[in-house]
Amino acid sequence: MDIYEAFAEAASNKELVTEFNRLYDKKFMVPRSPIEQMVDKATGFDRSKFLSESDRAFADFFMQCIWVPLVAIIGTNDDTGNETGG
Repeated sequence: MDIYEAFAEAASNKELVTEFNRLYDKKFMVPRSPIEQMVDKATGFDRSKFLSESDRAFADFFMQCIWVPLVAIIGTNDDTGNETGG
């Protein structure tokens, strides 16, 4: 599994995203309200071209709390899952 697959898996995990939003007071993957959508449409704002604060926060959370620890664990194990010396 590469970083892109791992991120997609994390972002699609509803429980993880819900708890992330609750703990960090963010709105990652939360749909915009109808009024916000109407304002965006009226002003020509294309949200898909920008990362929100919540998007960046989830990416940072993923790197610090999921990816780096996962790579550290995998890097200290051999193919059988046993810890290697070092």
